[in-house]
Amino acid sequence: PRCTEALVRITGHAITLDGLARAYEKALPSHGVLAAARVRVTGAVERDGFAYTVTFVDNMQRRIATTRRRLVRGEDGALELYQHGTWLDEDQRGRGFAARMLKQELGLLSALSEHPDTRMTLWAGGARDPHRGVFQSLGTYVWAKAGFALAADPSPLAAGPDKPRCEDDPGREALGDLALMRRQLLRWVEGQVAAGAVTPEAAAAAEAAVLETPQDFAGLGPGGLGRAFLLSDAAPRWPGVLYVNRGGLEQAEAWVQAALTKGGEAELALGRSLQEDLRSGDDDRVRAALAHVGRAGGAAFVEPLLALEAARPELAEAVKDALLKVRGRWSPPKPKVTYTTHGGRAQAFTLPPQFAELARHSPPKLASLAASDPDFRLAQAALQQLADKHLDKAPKAVADAAAQLFARFTGDDDRWLARQAAVQVLARIPSEGGVPALIEASKVEDDINVMIAIHRALEGAEHPAAVEPSEVLGLRIEALKAEIERALAEL
Repeated sequence: PRCTEALVRITGHAITLDGLARAYEKALPSHGVLAAARVRVTGAVERDGFAYTVTFVDNMQRRIATTRRRLVRGEDGALELYQHGTWLDEDQRGRGFAARMLKQELGLLSALSEHPDTRMTLWAGGARDPHRGVFQSLGTYVWAKAGFALAADPSPLAAGPDKPRCEDDPGREALGDLALMRRQLLRWVEGQVAAGAVTPEAAAAAEAAVLETPQDFAGLGPGGLGRAFLLSDAAPRWPGVLYVNRGGLEQAEAWVQAALTKGGEAELALGRSLQEDLRSGDDDRVRAALAHVGRAGGAAFVEPLLALEAARPELAEAVKDALLKVRGRWSPPKPKVTYTTHGGRAQAFTLPPQFAELARHSPPKLASLAASDPDFRLAQAALQQLADKHLDKAPKAVADAAAQLFARFTGDDDRWLARQAAVQVLARIPSEGGVPALIEASKVEDDINVMIAIHRALEGAEHPAAVEPSEVLGLRIEALKAEIERALAEL
């Protein structure tokens, strides 16, 4: 309760730790090994504000990221969110995590305060990895690229009321102004020229460049010269500020989009490469891919892994470990089976615990699970939860997920029951993508169990366009039943 009271007092809005966690949860991708990830927020009320820690865990409840923040409202009425740094597991780096988180935080600040001086502050390059105790130089480049300006005065939030929150790194010089950064740059370039790593022409271009913001340094070329400098030990730490309501949100948006596009392309390429390695038959490539599959994750890896387990029993343990990285620990529950008055069979599944919260807080992730997971039981459970919780607000998303599930699961085993569940969901949606999609399916479906399910769904849909297709499908079903009876009689 004290944390909620502090958040309400500081922001002026009814916000809780759970609400804060849901905001940060949007920083997670809706697919892959993080599709069932969780966010935990712990907070502490301070004299001048509210400090909190956000912890991200994957589908096996392993910590993959930790970030610390302080939130205050100044005497001028502006909100300030100070970033004390983020630790990110090496397997998750390069996936646009920082970009997604920045986007959510800036959007949150903008929604909570219209004050022109509402801002996000930090010490670029001043964050220490809490697990290894070393400073992370990446921030000097990343936050310059994102559009943070050099703060005229470092934020007092860098130090908490009881202890320093941004420790001094004796190996790096703190930045007082951009003139110091320029001197450091030219000194570093001079050393690179002497080492033969930079041409005299590039050095001359750097000396002549107009460098008025950290972003100018980050974009200095040719050959990414500014990036290399900011990532080196020669670059100074610098106090950064981004004024959200003075164009900062739009400025950062361009960087966020570029980072997510680049990260997405890299992840897709890695995923394709790993899948090719799993199927290659080359022992070294297969074993290397198994060791790294958690880096890309995702439902797309489940079927190749299961095939590999069947083909290479000696790799069973390694495959099992890889599957755990991708899927997490869960055992599909026994279905609850019911029988209809027509003698038909239906089943329902309950989402495993690590997926259950998606039903309340993450409709897009739940839809992704329903639309793409290769295990029909999990996909069906996700679809049923999606329809029960979100059909009224997002009928198109539900219809799309149901249509994709319906198209994926064919065969003679119990997977047809998942398709039946998709039919029942589609029948609840009278608009495009729902009943109309069932009408089209009724014309081509050849699995009698699914045909019967579609027929009953169309009969009960009370949709004027469904009457004739329902009658035609009924005739097809009777003809197919007669054909089956004749075949049985001949046996």
